[in-house]
Amino acid sequence: MTVIRGEAARSLVARSHGRQVQRAQQRAGTAWAKSIVLAPSTGVADEGPRRARAFTRGQLASTSLAGRSDDAALIVTELVRNAQAAASSVRLRLCAFPPGLLLIEVFDDAPSTASLRVAAATASNRRDPSSLAGLDVVQHLADCWGVREEQAGKCVWARLGREAP
Repeated sequence: MTVIRGEAARSLVARSHGRQVQRAQQRAGTAWAKSIVLAPSTGVADEGPRRARAFTRGQLASTSLAGRSDDAALIVTELVRNAQAAASSVRLRLCAFPPGLLLIEVFDDAPSTASLRVAAATASNRRDPSSLAGLDVVQHLADCWGVREEQAGKCVWARLGREAP
């Protein structure tokens, strides 16, 4: 297990993620970002993830990213479900950059320290993605993902699509 914390984690995210997104944004003719704040879990099963999925599908429906809306919805479901289990405040932000780059960010106020762990792949879940759960789903569907510490909590992000050369 590899754990990256503090300044090293921020530096890694900036190098491996932030600069790529910034370059894509600079090249982009049109980019957009949309956010939704999700209420704390009320005990109604799947209410937050359901709202997040509907929001995600609605935002992607008429864009060049519509073909990845199922993958994005599954990623959002897992990230929101995890955040709501640990936090009192959760916010989802979707940022799209041409040509087909989507950044999914889920912010929460949980006091836990952010850490990256590499999940072990087993022969069964490499063959059958439906056997995956939680962050294994995110790791399987996203082109890359990570965690960064925020002033109050953390942000778990996932990227769909690769930066154009």
